[in-house]
This record gives sequence, structure tokens and C-alpha cells, in this order.
Amino acid sequence: MEALALVPIRVADERLTAVARAITATHVNGEVGLGQFALQDMTGDFVGAFRREPGRLNEFFANPVVTETLRTPPPLDAPAGLGFERRDEAAATEEIARPLQQGGAYENYKGSTEDALRLARKFVRAAGGDDPGGALIFSTFAAWSPWFFDVAWDGTWLWLNRTTGVFTVFLKTDTD
Repeated sequence: MEALALVPIRVADERLTAVARAITATHVNGEVGLGQFALQDMTGDFVGAFRREPGRLNEFFANPVVTETLRTPPPLDAPAGLGFERRDEAAATEEIARPLQQGGAYENYKGSTEDALRLARKFVRAAGGDDPGGALIFSTFAAWSPWFFDVAWDGTWLWLNRTTGVFTVFLKTDTD
């Protein structure tokens, strides 16, 4: 497998940072990670490789650029794919809205269910590059790294924009 050459991108989209702030407010004993990375070389079938080769997810999350930017240790000894499953936009929206609605171990979300869904829809659209269906989306609730507390509040989402080669990562954990 050819190594991924990634460059971190400053996360500036308010639709992304709004959800990160809201989850941070409810996951008070945990952490939230949000990062974007540009693939330097888009030659070849990099999208197909992620679709066909689950080990690419392990490689992505072990990449020093990713671990340094997100401040996450590399993946634990885990099966290829780290427990990630493909998602569509609707499923990703529901999965992002749920921790907003439910809150963390000790803090509840102060907004309404409709507000949480609105924030989640905007987040998913921004993470996918405002291109409906234009991104591969993966998620897992497995504690694939020592960064996670390995309890009910763990979650990781990854978007890979098929056109731009930009990866967007959102992860969260909390503990009681």
C-alpha cells in the first residue's frame, strides 16, 4: 500500500466548529477532535482504494499528520477497518444529531431536537464539501485508539470528498 501524503487544513467552517463546540459543552469529562486533511496526490483511484481496502482506514488514522493534528495515539491492534462502516448522509446526520440530543455523561444539550438535527445536517453537508453524495462517509463507535475512554460516548466519523481529496474527521469521547 502506498503511503498517504496528507496536509492538515485549518478548520474554518462554522458549520463544523458549531457541532464541535456543542459536543464539547456536553462531554465535559471527555474530548472532541475535529480535523481536515488534504490528500497531496490524487492520482490513481484513491477513493476506490478506501472503498475496497479497509486497511486504508487504519493507515489514515496511523498517519503522523493525523495523529499530531488530532492529538490521538495511533490505532490499537485492530482488524482492518477499525470497525468503521460506510454511511450515507442521512445515517451520518442521525449519528451526529444523537450525541447532541442525548448529551454526555453529566451534561445535557441545551437546544431542542430540531436544533440538534439542523446543526447535524449542516455539519454533514460541510464535511462532505457541500456536494450531496460526493463523499465517502465512514463511522464507528469502537474505541480504536487509547484516546477513547471505551464507554458509551465514543464515536468517530470520517468523510472523504471524492472530488477534492479532503478528509474531514470528527471524533468524541466522554466518561462517567
